[in-house]
Amino acid sequence: MKRAETDMRTGSLPWDCLALPDAIRQVLETAPSVACAGSIEDLSDLACGGRDHREWMVRYVLPDGREVVEATVVRVKNGIAANYPEPYMRRRDPDCMVIGDERPSDKPRFADRYGEPFTRLRRETLDWLAAQDLAVFALEIGQPGTGGDALAICPANAGFFAFGLGLLQGVVDLRAIDRTFKPSTIILVAPPFRHTHFD
Repeated sequence: MKRAETDMRTGSLPWDCLALPDAIRQVLETAPSVACAGSIEDLSDLACGGRDHREWMVRYVLPDGREVVEATVVRVKNGIAANYPEPYMRRRDPDCMVIGDERPSDKPRFADRYGEPFTRLRRETLDWLAAQDLAVFALEIGQPGTGGDALAICPANAGFFAFGLGLLQGVVDLRAIDRTFKPSTIILVAPPFRHTHFD
């Protein structure tokens, strides 16, 4: 098994401070590469596919051989701009969230909408991510010290998503903290699944 060993600055993942579930650790250890961002600047570079790129196209090949372009990303004077060529992606979908567990919620459940438990889709998502070059960054939910630790994992070519989330929530530099980072929330991003699983 090839160990993922790409950090934005140091060349290795900051494993020492990370307390991860086994399934997530396995994804990060199996992926061809993992870029661990520690700042908004790192995420900005990922958003355009690297520091030297001014433009980036986020595209995926689906199992049926079709190639889909999810977004085009460009550096602009005040940051990064992403454009979704598909109109659906430019509007808010109020019905897009479903709940995968059985804890109390007033939102619709995955099993009720799709007729099966969430476990199979979760496994497929982890398997798909394990085969991708990945971008990872740590964040705190809500205000610092109040909402808990979180980790975002997305394909490296979709770094613009991580950049946008980092602007909203901030970035925790795992190389600079002096405690164990224990994410209670892990955000997994699998853009092609909207084509392969959700019509």
